[in-house]
Amino acid sequence: MNPEEIRLRTDTLVATCIKVGRLIPARDHLSEMARVELLRRAADLGIISKSLSVSQVGRYFGERLNKAIDHVNGCAFWMQLGIEEGWMDAAILTPIVQECDNLSRIFILTVKNVESKLDKS
Repeated sequence: MNPEEIRLRTDTLVATCIKVGRLIPARDHLSEMARVELLRRAADLGIISKSLSVSQVGRYFGERLNKAIDHVNGCAFWMQLGIEEGWMDAAILTPIVQECDNLSRIFILTVKNVESKLDKS
């Protein structure tokens, strides 16, 4: 998969997570916290995604990818909690959680690749 495809998938995930975050019903403190955290994670992932496309060099790139992994995993966590708590339909959230997992794997493989290249130089 090329970097442009990954960026597009990440941008789509960010937009989807923001929409989901806005739809989480404010039932209690936990759902309100989930809404804020999902929106924050998605926004941070969007910012990181933009920086990845301009600065694909060295350790900085690996650090940014690690942060992206954390934010993708955070999005997946809050949406999985939304399924478990019944805030939204699992049929809607499950494919999004799966895309988070897929992107996380892609980012992890990329980090390993970057670190391997840096170790050789």
